[in-house]
This record gives sequence, C-alpha cells and structure tokens, in this order.
Amino acid sequence: AVRTRALGDPDVAPPGVPVPDHWRPWRSYALLHLRVADDLETP
Repeated sequence: AVRTRALGDPDVAPPGVPVPDHWRPWRSYALLHLRVADDLETP
C-alpha cells in the first residue's frame, strides 16, 4: 500500500498473494477493489 500510494506505483502485489499477470499494470488497484468489494458484502 505504501508503494502504491507514496510512489504512485500501480503494479505492486503483496508477497505471497497470487495475482494474474494479465492484470498488469493495475494489479494494486485490482486487489484493492476486490478487498473493498469483499468488505461491502460481509455484514
């Protein structure tokens, strides 16, 4: 999250999290979207 926000790098994946290569160069934003969507569905 620091690298994405502070340095403006949209292609950062957390270590140990499998992220498809075809999501490049927007992997950070795709993972953030999935996390927010999951939080919205969880009561």
